[in-house]
Parts: sequence; C-alpha cells; structure tokens
Amino acid sequence: MTKELFTNEILIDADNQRIEKLLLNLENIIKWNPEIKQVATIDHDEYMILRHGGALNTTETIKVTQRGNTIEYESFDGTINCLIEWELESLSRHQTRLKQTLSLTSTTALNGVALMLKPVIRNAFKDNLTGIKRVVETMEAIY
Repeated sequence: MTKELFTNEILIDADNQRIEKLLLNLENIIKWNPEIKQVATIDHDEYMILRHGGALNTTETIKVTQRGNTIEYESFDGTINCLIEWELESLSRHQTRLKQTLSLTSTTALNGVALMLKPVIRNAFKDNLTGIKRVVETMEAIY
C-alpha cells in the first residue's frame, strides 16, 4: 500500500549532476537537514539515521536507489515507513527543478497521525528543499 501525502518543488541554480551527487550519498543529509543527528553507512546504498527528538521517526534505515532522473529514499525500520522520491528536471544547463514526493508505504495506526500532521510535515520537507538549494548553490563541498 502506498499513499501519497504531498509533493513540494523548488528551482535550483545548478545542474542535475551536482544535485544527484548530494542526494545519492545520504551522508550529505547532515548538510541540508538540521534534524539529522547522525548517519551510519550500513551498505553502499543503505544508511541508518538518527534524528534529534521531535520527529515521528527518530531512527530509521534508508535505502537509496536511482531510476533515471528519480532518486528514491525508501525508509523502513522506523515508526512510519515511507518513500521519498526526488525527481530532477533539467530546465537549462544551470537550472534544475527538484520535486520531492512523500508517500506512506505501510499501514499502521500512526498513519492517521501523519495525515493529521501533513501541513507540518510538508513545511519541514520544504525546509529541506531550501537546505538542498543552499548547499548546492553555494558550492559547498559534496561527497
């Protein structure tokens, strides 16, 4: 079961490759998501993350995959399992539209809480998009 909650988007003055590089290595998440406290690599495409308090998922495992111009973060082993799809659309040589779609991927009693908190969650994810834009456009080192 997959239930889409929302899609956010932002224009970034950078090419697709720079954004892909940032998103494909989840160790970079600390640069653009202030809620992340620690990231541990489990495998080359799988990570365990720990957040500061206040999140529905304080710990979770994320598997990162790429399919064409879409990068997926599949979150599991947390309170709520979800899928974040990052779709990159090149608008010009130096401008990219980044879309971020959050979907719930399991049925739990807490899905109702996520639905009630949808506006708050959406705003937090918008803040993450702004963080990605800042990192990519300021040419901060990306690994």
